[in-house]
Amino acid sequence: MDANNSTTKPAALKGITQTKTGFVVRVSKKDHLTGKNVERTQTLAGWDIQEAFKVKEELSKALSSELEQGKENSRDISQSTYENFITFYQNFRRNNGLARENVISMDREVFSKFVVPHIAQVKVGTLNKRIVFHFIDRLRDMVNENGVPYALHTYKRAFQLFKQSVRFAYKMGFLDHDPTHLVSARFPLAKAPREKGALTREEAAKLLEAASKEGTMVYALVAVAVVLGLRTCELKSLTYGDINFEEGTISVSKSFHNGVLNRSVKNGRAFKSAMVGVVFDAVRAHFEATSNGKKPENIFFASLRAKSYFETSWFNSVLRRLCVAAGVPVISAHGARRTACSVLLMNGNVPQAVAMKLLNHKTLSVSEDHYTIVNAREMATVLERVWKKP
Repeated sequence: MDANNSTTKPAALKGITQTKTGFVVRVSKKDHLTGKNVERTQTLAGWDIQEAFKVKEELSKALSSELEQGKENSRDISQSTYENFITFYQNFRRNNGLARENVISMDREVFSKFVVPHIAQVKVGTLNKRIVFHFIDRLRDMVNENGVPYALHTYKRAFQLFKQSVRFAYKMGFLDHDPTHLVSARFPLAKAPREKGALTREEAAKLLEAASKEGTMVYALVAVAVVLGLRTCELKSLTYGDINFEEGTISVSKSFHNGVLNRSVKNGRAFKSAMVGVVFDAVRAHFEATSNGKKPENIFFASLRAKSYFETSWFNSVLRRLCVAAGVPVISAHGARRTACSVLLMNGNVPQAVAMKLLNHKTLSVSEDHYTIVNAREMATVLERVWKKP
């Protein structure tokens, strides 16, 4: 292609656009503090290209001066404490639209709880690697009110925000260098292991009483989970055809797991679970309230909104709310299954083989070792009974 026919615009003409009446001059520069492009525009009447070049140069100088002035207006922050600097940093992000208000609010809580207490009185202009490493050590030793380490992402988030604030101070010219550059930190892996939760018989009774005040589906679902100990994947796949009130049984022959309906239960053995007492009454009430027009293959515990399989997270939230209302320890959906096993073996004094069949376990050790929860109160009761004075 001939050089004269090239469509590449000469560097001198970039930012200068010809119109019907003259030129439009545009100058754009990147503000390294905000990461945004700042643009200035001026319209000229007439086709004097030399005047357009001159206006472009003036706009460029004025924009550069304006960006530098933004730094100069805040130079005194370098002599202020880090605690005051965080206020300036957050206001700068808000005023320049660098973060949404809810993000700024959450960051403020992290700063105030995990960052500011350790280096609140340090001058911004004196931040160095020694202070950075000191902050990492202090952050790593932080634990909650129970003496348990925080979750790993909490430590990482606090350190990330600290690095962002120091990087901002460097970009603003408060620091000669970034002391957090290439600095990494290791923190405790995670929160201490959560205890496997289960309720006693008395606590389970309070939970069922609280559930009875909810709708028929919630009451029936909690009753079947806590008393019969069915797995969540088995509860999801129960249908109206699995309920037999003449025999007083629930047939468990399939499970819904990872978005797929399996025609077998977890260990491959279908079984029937007996409905007695509160379970029979709760299931019958839900059946009578919803069975009109239902087919045998319809889901028994269907999602209220989607009319399909309910979410485990929804069931966990229901159990959490009911446990709080009943004044008992909060359990999860699997905690309800542990409760069923613990009550059978500890309070019911049933043979392990019967409990194994009721919970559809493969071996006795699973029921005894992994699903029987003995808490400190039960231990204290046993010790008091054994060592009680005659």
